[in-house]
Amino acid sequence: MGDINVGRGTGMDSAELTLRKRALYTGLQPYLRDSELMEALILWESRYADQPKFGLRYYVADLLKSLDRQLEHKHLLVHLVATMNKPPEQLLPDPSAALSAYKTRRRTSAYATYTLAEVEAFSILVDKWLSLVQSSAAMDIGNFVRRNLGRLNINTDLKLQVEQWLEDENQRIKVPRVDLQDLRKIINLFYIGFCEYLGPTRTDVLLAEAVSRLKSNGGAAFSEVFNKLL
Repeated sequence: MGDINVGRGTGMDSAELTLRKRALYTGLQPYLRDSELMEALILWESRYADQPKFGLRYYVADLLKSLDRQLEHKHLLVHLVATMNKPPEQLLPDPSAALSAYKTRRRTSAYATYTLAEVEAFSILVDKWLSLVQSSAAMDIGNFVRRNLGRLNINTDLKLQVEQWLEDENQRIKVPRVDLQDLRKIINLFYIGFCEYLGPTRTDVLLAEAVSRLKSNGGAAFSEVFNKLL
């Protein structure tokens, strides 16, 4: 992809920009979650799209500062440089349409007061699951999750919101976007907590009962989401 190695101040046409965006998208995709990937592309568009290819090191440093988890700078940079030199047929398709849709969601969600369906389903499932055990055990499990939540490699905002929700059930978890993978990690932590206090067999029985009750009593709308969460 040597033809896109333009210097600062040299304008790029839209085809060249698209090619570089595809290369970046391809290179970052194995390392970042969906929302992180979109944010990474927005960062590139706003600050680095007109930079020469050797400006990648500054872009990677900027990107890693914006993430709430550790990634190895040199490894990511080497991978991106290699991807930038791949022929177009080895790159993922142009992500512009997905990026545009993401930007729209991000703009509207800044003013939204609703809770995402996935988060709503997550909350309902955990509430139902905990309601099936004695209140003392439910409290122990909730405390276990709260103590260990900090160790999870998940979105910081989601982590804080779940902590507040565990302390006060009247609080609602409101995040503008969420990765299902993050919610699954939290559910797995609850699963470990249940196993700790009730044993794995009882835990599996209670989880199956919680899902069954929800699907037959108002939670049917969330059936598909439950399947993705578990």
